[in-house]
Order: sequence, then structure tokens, then C-alpha cells
Amino acid sequence: MYPNAEQTYVALMYRASSYYATWDPIRPITLGDYGYIRNNYSFEKEGNIFNDRLAEEFDISIVDGGEDSERWIVSVATKEQTLSVNIGVPKATIKKSFSITRSCGAILAMLRPRHQSLTGPLRDLIYSTAFTDERVLVSEVYSCSSYARLLVPRQKGSVEISLDITESQAHILHGTVEGKWRTSAESGDFKFLHEREQADYKARPLVRLLGRSRGRWGKKRPVETLPPPAWRRIAMRHVRGCGLDEGFDGEESDYDDVML
Repeated sequence: MYPNAEQTYVALMYRASSYYATWDPIRPITLGDYGYIRNNYSFEKEGNIFNDRLAEEFDISIVDGGEDSERWIVSVATKEQTLSVNIGVPKATIKKSFSITRSCGAILAMLRPRHQSLTGPLRDLIYSTAFTDERVLVSEVYSCSSYARLLVPRQKGSVEISLDITESQAHILHGTVEGKWRTSAESGDFKFLHEREQADYKARPLVRLLGRSRGRWGKKRPVETLPPPAWRRIAMRHVRGCGLDEGFDGEESDYDDVML
């Protein structure tokens, strides 16, 4: 067990999926953001590679991976028992039940999540002078307008999560619908959102973080690591520090020593 709920949830979900599950999915996080992980596993943003023109410099672009009907992520010690989907007019229900086999379990449900990712020489960027050992990059994002996340201790019985949707038309999983997520858990931390306009993609419940390999400490972070390249690129903002740019009107280097 970790010292706080956020760290426990993030660690359990990362162990199950290799993705960073955000404790507060409504908190702004965007593809291309970079920053660092705090001790409690929260992500602290410092900037964005598209705003800072690093994406242009390193030839990095966005790939749209499409949309799923729904996606569930459960921690290793959480076992799915039943699934039921009842579709009718004017009401539909999506329902799953789980058993928590250890002291604590984590569950994330997303309705119609959209997946986007970065493509290009991400390793070159991460190991360039634009990044530090601690800095991580948001390289993938799952966004949606309807989600539920639950951190729950072991219960006497099974734990149920359901979404009740109401609409006057038959295509209940599309367009403008009313709905509410529910859980049968007797205790735990339950957070959810269901926006009527399902094309808003307001929430970011699941992202992938990329960073440098950092030995033992790196293995503890909820971050996917990349091996170092043969050469370390110097970002244009740091060319002045190498004495190669007479008349270059760029940004001063934040690094005293650059190892190539």
C-alpha cells in the first residue's frame, strides 16, 4: 500500500496497463505536454512541445488512433465477474461486477474513448538537451466525455460499476444523452463524469508518459522508458552554449555542461 490514495491508484493502474491513469481526469493534460512526476505520482506540467516549437524542430506529429465503443482497465488483483449490456428505449445500462482479491483494487471505465499519439523521433527529443533526466513526455492520450474511476478496498462481496443512459432515440450511445455512473462499493474513492455532448472529449483518464532510463528509481516511476541513442542532439535553444552560433538570436542555455 502506498502512503496516499492517488499514488496507490496510479501505481495499480500502471502495473496493469503500462499507462499513467490520472487521479483527476478533468485536470488539463494535453498530448505533447512535458513535465515531471511528483513524489505522490501527480504529473506537474512545465510546457508543451508544440507550443515551444520542439515538435517542429524534431519532426514530431500527432496520429489519430480512432475511437473505441468502451474501454475498461482493472488492476491485477481485480477480477471481472460479469458483464451485462441492456440496450433499449428510452433507457440502457452498461454494468460490470468485479471481485477484489487483495487489499485494494482499481477500476477505470471509459465510454467511447478517443486515442491519439505522437509519432517521430521521440527518443531523440527525450535525450536531447531540451530534456533533463527527470522530465517526462505525454506521448499518448485517451480522451472521452464519459468515464468512471474507482479505488476500492477489499469488499465482502463483489463490486459493481454501472452506467444508466436515457434518451428518446434508439442510438443511445451516440449524440446527446443523459446518464450517470454508479457503484455498489461500500467504501473507496469514486469519481465519474458523463457529459451530454459526447463529442467534447473533456476528460483525460489515461495517458502514456515517456522518459529516460534511470536505473532503479526509474523502475518505480509510472513512466515508460526508452534506451539512450548513440548520439545526443542539441536543441536549437542550446546551440549558443556550444559556441556554434555567432549572431544566433535564440534562447540562453539552461545547462552548464552538455555531454554529447
